[in-house]
Amino acid sequence: MLFVFLLMILYSIKIGGKLKIDSLKDLNKTSGKLLTDFTVLFGEDVALLNMGIMGIIYMVFTLLITNLNGPVIGGLFTIVGFSTLGKHTNNTLPVVFGAAVSSYLNVHSLNSPTVILAILFCTTLAPISGEFGPIWGMIAGFLHVSMALSVGYLHAGLNLYNNGFAGGLVAMFLIPLISAYYERRNA
Repeated sequence: MLFVFLLMILYSIKIGGKLKIDSLKDLNKTSGKLLTDFTVLFGEDVALLNMGIMGIIYMVFTLLITNLNGPVIGGLFTIVGFSTLGKHTNNTLPVVFGAAVSSYLNVHSLNSPTVILAILFCTTLAPISGEFGPIWGMIAGFLHVSMALSVGYLHAGLNLYNNGFAGGLVAMFLIPLISAYYERRNA
């Protein structure tokens, strides 16, 4: 996997002619909300660079906690794939940090596959961090892990996309609260 991610970075340099650090910095300033297509906004080379960097970061993060297995590799490739459509280091790291703190405080072991998947898939809430800031991103990640580990009884384990369901519930709960907070603060 490291070889694949390094190939993405090297190929981005090949098609772009050079390593575009300035464009990557601009990419990391986007919120990641829907229709943030990095291939259209910054070009395929910068999108590939972002994909490779995200793959390396989250693979190393995962290996620091546990071993790789099939579902975890799928989670890593999900992050890498969506690194062309809104995910980058600035909007995913706060969410993952909040999720890791929640996992540490939870009754489940931090290195269990369920918790690792919840941490990896909490990056679905990256646009909250990108739009409202890293503190809200950490709160979203914290809530996501708690929700993902608790909502299984709602659908009797029949929802294959448990983390997506949990992420949707967190977003549905948190975004109106954040909006109300900012409205009240600005009033």
